[in-house]
Amino acid sequence: MEWFLSWIAFAVLSAIVGANKGLGGFGWFIIGFLFGPFGFIASLVVKKNERAIEASGVSTGTFRKCPACAEAIKTEAIKCRYCGTDLVRPSTPAG
Repeated sequence: MEWFLSWIAFAVLSAIVGANKGLGGFGWFIIGFLFGPFGFIASLVVKKNERAIEASGVSTGTFRKCPACAEAIKTEAIKCRYCGTDLVRPSTPAG
């Protein structure tokens, strides 16, 4: 019974790491469950999906696209870290 709980724990940890890297959390849950600690290690060493992270950041308002180079930058940024363009601060609603 203890080994089953540890495999579930590896599955959950793999899913959390995979989801934070912009990868499918459910897929990493299955990998973590099937391969246990090896699946968890694989979720740690796999590269991030930068496009998925940027897309979710833009949709949630954490990031915005630079108007000059179209790279994802933080919403609060006043200068693009990629091309150096000075940016206009986004307007905040009064309230």
